[in-house]
Amino acid sequence: MVLVGNFQFQRITFNMYKDITVSKGSMLYFNEYSGECIFATNRHITIDVQAGRTRLKLPFRLLDLFGFSRLCSRLFRLDRVNLLYIDDANLAFLRQGVVFHYCRKTGHLSEAYRLSSTRNILAESCASGPDGQLVFGDYGGKGRKDGVYIYRSYDYGRSWAPCFQFPQGAVKQVLAINWDLDSLNYWINTGDDVGECFLWRFNENLELLERVGDGSLSFRAISCWVFPDLISWVTNDPFNGSRLMSLDLYTRKLTRGERIDGSVWYSKRLADGCMVLTTCAEVLSWDSEDCVKVLAAQGEDGFKVIRKYSKDSFSKWLFRFGIASFPQGVYSSENLHINFEAVKTLDGKVVRVDLS
Repeated sequence: MVLVGNFQFQRITFNMYKDITVSKGSMLYFNEYSGECIFATNRHITIDVQAGRTRLKLPFRLLDLFGFSRLCSRLFRLDRVNLLYIDDANLAFLRQGVVFHYCRKTGHLSEAYRLSSTRNILAESCASGPDGQLVFGDYGGKGRKDGVYIYRSYDYGRSWAPCFQFPQGAVKQVLAINWDLDSLNYWINTGDDVGECFLWRFNENLELLERVGDGSLSFRAISCWVFPDLISWVTNDPFNGSRLMSLDLYTRKLTRGERIDGSVWYSKRLADGCMVLTTCAEVLSWDSEDCVKVLAAQGEDGFKVIRKYSKDSFSKWLFRFGIASFPQGVYSSENLHINFEAVKTLDGKVVRVDLS
């Protein structure tokens, strides 16, 4: 990738310089200020801190016999690892339907919970609430038949149990979970089809308070941001195109904002105020470039495309859509890291993009 110019809008100039490949695998967490990084390569976890490096191996599964091949890893989702929680003493991971807890003080890795129908979740469908409470929700095609649950831990990920079940057949999966520190509520986004897309508000005890929305794809959102007086999101809509939406929490007025060409999956608010989004190279109902786009803005609107990455030649249905996601943590536009899947030359790699 070569220098193709600068985009100047609002208060930040985004420079289109060559990207730098950081590593293979995926980056689960990055803190620009402490220097801590957590990487995953299939079942192998690497934790880098200033004091040194720790390597973990999550338990072997029979499917891991195919881990020698990147294509097999994509096919069987062997490379998918979710970081559910991190602090100085605890790490919680989800891989292939099993939740693990790692005690950073003792070095002890333990199996915490087994899921019946979910192998992995979307990157933004877990949250931490008050007093060590962690939550995440089911994701995948079995939800309509088997039921979709919210799972909760009271002890920083050491143990888990279901705490809420959505009405049988009402939704396919959980798309995002956000903890609202101002109202002490959880906001949980569900999908997938028309009639299933809502924002659900729960109190801190995971008791349902209300369901917001009409079930349409206007409420289908993976990326969602909660503010004291409103909720904003970008619709994940491969049929009509993505759009910025906002809901006033006092008047319940719904406002439709700018359109975005593509189906938006993930977002990240950076430490310097920049907001970045990524589109997924899934099958769209209109003619569009078969690529992953990275968009950026200062704030929650005025997004501009700053990068495009072409989908690779392998089947989307078997080997995944082109996807770009962001690690958890705190970092600025100088140190934006992006995980790529099913993208030409960058599949299964982490790339550092300097937007400053």
